[in-house]
Amino acid sequence: MPSSTKSERKHVSIVFTDIVGFTALSSNNEPAALALLEKQRKLLKPIVDSYDGEWLKEIGDGLLLTFPTASAAVQCAIDIQKIASDHSDLVLRIGIHEGEITATEGDIIGDDVNVTSRIEPFSAPGGIAISGKIQQNISSLPDFKTMYLGQPKLKGVRQKVEIHCIVSQGLPKPDLKTVKAKLDLGQQSLFKKYVFPITGALFTLIGGFIWLIFPLISFTTASTRDYDNKIAVLYFDNKGEQSDDYISEGLTQEIIARLSKIKTLSVASRFDVAGYKSSSVDLDEIKNKLDLNFLLTGFIRKLDSHLIISVELIELDSRKVFWAETYNKKVDDIFEIQKEVSLNVVDNLGIELNISDEKSLILDPAKNNKVYNMLLKVKYNAYKLNTDTTSLQKMVDELDIIIEIDSTFADALATRAFTTFLLYFGKEARRKPDSQESKEFYDRILNDANSALYYDPNNFVAISIFPFTNLLKLSQSKNSPTQMIFLGRQALVGVNEMIDKVPNHYISQFIQGMYHQIRALLTANKPDYDKGVYYLNKAIDQTRKGVDNNIADPMVKMVYNKGTWWLAELHYRFEYYSHVISLYDELIDLHSHNNASYRLKKTLRKKGTALIKMGYFEESIDNYIKLNKISNDDKFNGNLYSFYSITQLAYSYIQLNQHQVGIDILMENPPSDYYDDWDESKYYLAHQYELFLGEGYAGLNKFEKSNYHLLRAIEGTKQRIELTKNIDPNIKYTGSSIGDVINEYGQYSLIPKSILALNKSFSKNRNDVEELINDIHNGIEIYGITDSYAYFQIIANLTKVYQNIGDDANFEKMLYRAKTIKKQIAEKLIEGDKEVFDNNIPSDKRLYSLLLNS
Repeated sequence: MPSSTKSERKHVSIVFTDIVGFTALSSNNEPAALALLEKQRKLLKPIVDSYDGEWLKEIGDGLLLTFPTASAAVQCAIDIQKIASDHSDLVLRIGIHEGEITATEGDIIGDDVNVTSRIEPFSAPGGIAISGKIQQNISSLPDFKTMYLGQPKLKGVRQKVEIHCIVSQGLPKPDLKTVKAKLDLGQQSLFKKYVFPITGALFTLIGGFIWLIFPLISFTTASTRDYDNKIAVLYFDNKGEQSDDYISEGLTQEIIARLSKIKTLSVASRFDVAGYKSSSVDLDEIKNKLDLNFLLTGFIRKLDSHLIISVELIELDSRKVFWAETYNKKVDDIFEIQKEVSLNVVDNLGIELNISDEKSLILDPAKNNKVYNMLLKVKYNAYKLNTDTTSLQKMVDELDIIIEIDSTFADALATRAFTTFLLYFGKEARRKPDSQESKEFYDRILNDANSALYYDPNNFVAISIFPFTNLLKLSQSKNSPTQMIFLGRQALVGVNEMIDKVPNHYISQFIQGMYHQIRALLTANKPDYDKGVYYLNKAIDQTRKGVDNNIADPMVKMVYNKGTWWLAELHYRFEYYSHVISLYDELIDLHSHNNASYRLKKTLRKKGTALIKMGYFEESIDNYIKLNKISNDDKFNGNLYSFYSITQLAYSYIQLNQHQVGIDILMENPPSDYYDDWDESKYYLAHQYELFLGEGYAGLNKFEKSNYHLLRAIEGTKQRIELTKNIDPNIKYTGSSIGDVINEYGQYSLIPKSILALNKSFSKNRNDVEELINDIHNGIEIYGITDSYAYFQIIANLTKVYQNIGDDANFEKMLYRAKTIKKQIAEKLIEGDKEVFDNNIPSDKRLYSLLLNS
């Protein structure tokens, strides 16, 4: 919104303080409370000034402060608590976070300010609670020790925030029982948190095929298990040359991989331990944070052709070193070292191995150290990999060389299978899954995976390929329900095998999430939605750590990227729009290095639509301006996205009641500027353009112009449906069946028809209006409405139409239905977003004043 106040964006560390017991004091003894506030000001302001802090304002008994650095904020907070401890009436809780804020005169605003205020209550009286961002910044400073508390869902906060407390400098720890009472456990609340009313269209679809789809619905994935032994393998510290980092990283990951194949042992993900690379470890923190019994740690040093490796196995409750060893062997003996370390860990934990587990544990990953090192280097550089086809093809070429030297190298074969899988995503063949090129890709992928499993039956990457490919085929499927059930069964076999072998692996979590996501989208099954959300979140949490810590794995970025996108799509399809914004923001950050990225443009487009559906029209304007700006460099897809951004930008202005602005934007950017082969007979390509013009003119009461454009929008959807009917039904393009496209455009036609009916109802031409009304109701029956936002818009328009033509019975019926739909949409939004939605949707008071006032 425009403002006359000068403001600036900046990155700061934010501090919130609160006086414990102040509310009771102020109600019982107001003079004493005021005196305490004055004492706080005199004692603390000089300390804040000494650290270049900004004393922004006093909020009741609380203080809002900012500092230029995290260390300054933390050290100042410690000094504040020290001086406060000398005054029994001044007991403080302090919370610290950092982030981007907007600074105005004497105040700051932004989501990170809200985060800080939510962190402060987790502090012990006299203590300091900090966010994960602050903890990361001070983790390398030996003076500060911290303890992990948890990752609660903070009220009014979209981003995920880890909370720690400072336990050094004589500061108190919070009561863990009190802290746990505040933590959101997440999984238990999934079913209670969301309510999903199935729309008429989806219910009709499910009803028609339920007898065929039922076997797919009845499947369940394997459950996770409890473990007696839980261990983390910390990344071995490289004491030698930096160029040898890949050796320490490879050794660590190979030991983790070997131990992870033992079904009775829980091994912490390498993503969970990646944050502890090259840093001192607080044993209490890592024990509580990762729920561990044991820790394996060590270092390596390469001297010419020799490796010196030292390891320790620590029992965390007693701090006893169960086993320790130092190896001095040739580099070529790296496989023997991996085996010895893994076997000694198992032996000292008292685990009895079955034959299968023992074979997995001692199996050499390659014929010789040469090809093993070649693969390590390829993987080590993988986190730098851009997931474009050129980079992926280069990696495939490097893997070809390795496999040519050793055709039995299971890990190299599996890695090539997965990289080829990624390459397929970037190729045009993906858009035509039944083409010969697609089939050739699948053959190469599955051949490599089968070969990898022949040489290593427990290779988890190869195992993952089969459910991945079957799930992808299922999501793209144009097949009959019977064929879909078969694909679902095949996928489930692979999913459960993956869970059985490596239940805590990020790929297992991802595949389970992908499986339930596809089932949820196919069947509108709420329990599958909940499971999809749960498992995709687990995969994202792990791989996010991998991306942040540059884990050398070509699959990490893909799983993080795809998992975040699919989770956003799942929330979006079930219309939990509040949850998608932070996910889209993560993806925008991930792809922002490449402004021409198709994924970046696609994400901005989806984010803008979600903002509009929640009523954030000004924010959607900023979003679409950004999309338009970055789309100009891409000749074909850029033009399409640029045109889309223009139409949505205009629509946002229209929803803000700035109808003429929206109309001007559209008129200045006709479709002919964006479509090279545009002519007047092809306005089906721009039905939204015509629709928004019609809606804009309706808002200005220019009904003749409005009706002209609405009729063009309706005719455009008819053209699209007719063109779609003529497409070969055996061809499936971009993941949508012919029937899906027809239904989609049939639904699109109902919005302009409802506005047209409303326009005509003002003229009291009842016969014409009743014909349109019947057409709309028939369309709802035929096509259904899968978008509650569009459904609300249609029913709200019909409500006003019935009032205008004096049909009181249908007016009351439509009014009740519109209010019910609006309530259902609002119930899926978090509190802050719900308020925005109620105030801004819909913004055209001429059309919807009845709903807003009833």
